[in-house]
Amino acid sequence: MDTKDNEKNDQNKLPSKEDLISLAEASQILGITEGTVRNWAKLGRLTAYSSRPMKFDAREVEMVHSALESGKRLSSRRNKTRAVGNFVPLSYIDSASPNHNVISSLLDALPEKSVPDISVIFYYAKELLSFRNIPQNMSDELLEGLGLTLKEFGCLDLDFLKDYPLSYVDAEDTLGMLYISLKNLRDKKSTGSYYTPYYVADCLIGSLGDLKGKSVCDPGCGTGNFLIKLPRYVTLDKIHGCDIDPVAVAIARINLTLRFLVRFPEEFKAITRNITVKNFLTDTYASAPIDLYIGNPPWGYNFSSKEIIILRHNYETCTAGARPESFAVFMERALKSLRFPGEFSFVLPESLLESGLHSGIRNLLLDKARVTSISYLGDVFDNVQCPGIILNARTKDDIAPDDGLVSVTSYEKEHTSLKEIRHFTVSRDRLSSASFQLLSDDEEIEILKHIESVPHFTLEGNADFALGIVTGNNREFLLNEPGKGIEPIIKGKDISPFRIAPPENYVAFIPKSFQQCAPAKYYRAKEKLFYRFIASRPVVARDTTGLLSLNSANIIIPHVNGYSATYIMAILNSDVIGFYYSRTFKSLKVLRSSLEALPIPLCSLMVMHEIEDLVHRIEEGKEPKEAEKMLASKVRECYGITNDLKWRF
Repeated sequence: MDTKDNEKNDQNKLPSKEDLISLAEASQILGITEGTVRNWAKLGRLTAYSSRPMKFDAREVEMVHSALESGKRLSSRRNKTRAVGNFVPLSYIDSASPNHNVISSLLDALPEKSVPDISVIFYYAKELLSFRNIPQNMSDELLEGLGLTLKEFGCLDLDFLKDYPLSYVDAEDTLGMLYISLKNLRDKKSTGSYYTPYYVADCLIGSLGDLKGKSVCDPGCGTGNFLIKLPRYVTLDKIHGCDIDPVAVAIARINLTLRFLVRFPEEFKAITRNITVKNFLTDTYASAPIDLYIGNPPWGYNFSSKEIIILRHNYETCTAGARPESFAVFMERALKSLRFPGEFSFVLPESLLESGLHSGIRNLLLDKARVTSISYLGDVFDNVQCPGIILNARTKDDIAPDDGLVSVTSYEKEHTSLKEIRHFTVSRDRLSSASFQLLSDDEEIEILKHIESVPHFTLEGNADFALGIVTGNNREFLLNEPGKGIEPIIKGKDISPFRIAPPENYVAFIPKSFQQCAPAKYYRAKEKLFYRFIASRPVVARDTTGLLSLNSANIIIPHVNGYSATYIMAILNSDVIGFYYSRTFKSLKVLRSSLEALPIPLCSLMVMHEIEDLVHRIEEGKEPKEAEKMLASKVRECYGITNDLKWRF
């Protein structure tokens, strides 16, 4: 059977439950609206494997995505928005909002209309201002701030927009979602904009406490999505914002006018005076000091050479030899321009907490501020795999009361909201220039110290590590059936503790044809351990057959004198190490450096043999549940874990 036949069989094979993805996930992978995905399913361009809710085969969706990238499917009338790179930030407003589907449908229709994008924004802004009965002179001034005159607007044929009516929803950045959706995806990357889901903005604003009498500023306000969520008792003269995008600033002004139902000239002047087109990092800003900075400053902005020279002259965090990181510079400027005492609350990348690249801003925070809370958000940004946090900090002073504690909260994304899964407080002394990670409470720290105190060895310098194969094109290289010169190859999902599932794929092992391949001796080792690369803790199984693996299943070959690979596997799979790992490392990728740091306890030869026997029973399926229970108990004994030591999993 040739490769094409194998590919055909693979496509005809019914997807497993693991392979099925939701309508929203298919929409995000393809970069098209959910309505377009539904239409493609009706037309037979995609196969829906259930209708309520709609489910799709991830493999087929990825194939269609690849075809789109190569230009093979862009002739579709409905897919012209995809061709020019536009995307819909699906979680920017609530999917339950009446405007969510209207905007998606509108974006499908717009490619057929020859109208400027800004005229669409102008039309809906005008409609919303009229609905809220904003005085005509104010409305006209706000609209012309969009860069289109009323006369120019009047010459355009926009009657088709009446078929896509948008509603006013309080504290919703409807115009912002429309503006972002119309912008090209490349623009988003170049400006470092990670568009904040509405529930993340809600979470940040909800954590701020009493804001009465405080001046609040978003220094990269965009279209004002954070500012319009502020409590109504915060008066307009206390609300500030700036951005380098004049259209975004114009929309922010409109949003605040709509939200606060502006009627009086004094209120209107406050908005136009306080919401401005400025560069927070380089322009003179705010005549009066600010009590609180909020928002989601740009991440990874691509500064020009001229800007870099200016930033290095003015900011401590901009060191020579490294490109300035925009969010760090925003934090430094905010910290140094706050009223005393003052505070900031920013959405930031989780990498800030531990990456060596961000040690400068951590040092500055330790020196000049008091970090009061860290909220772990996980991957919450549309089309971006980058975990986020909310970090709150106050200026360091002797006036404001200080309990010396940091509040730590972990959330997980649940549909279109954030669900709190863990909360604790710890001493601020736990923060250091090396790391701001706070994954364990004070009681758990004592348990970790106990685990580390047990006589142990590590895998650093005591094992060979090898990556699985990167073929460069799995569809071309992976087959569904064995044959002459064809052998099994496993993936990460085939690995569970102590077990390797029967492989579903086969490959011809020709190292030079692969994009990446470790030396053959590692794959052919008489005994080796496989571990999942994508996992929240070590998941390890043993192989003695010379099995191949893809790079989602990597390799450890221990060579610790007096300790077997079977024993080491038992420790790595244990609940003790699972606890230690989850409270020490924060990554969904199991890294070699993390595995090398794990404390593996010393034990007697007799205990090691007892543990090996239990592992073999599990591998062979001989009363595995009973053997697993006994193994867990044995491993705990190796760490000195007894009933009198508090233990939480």
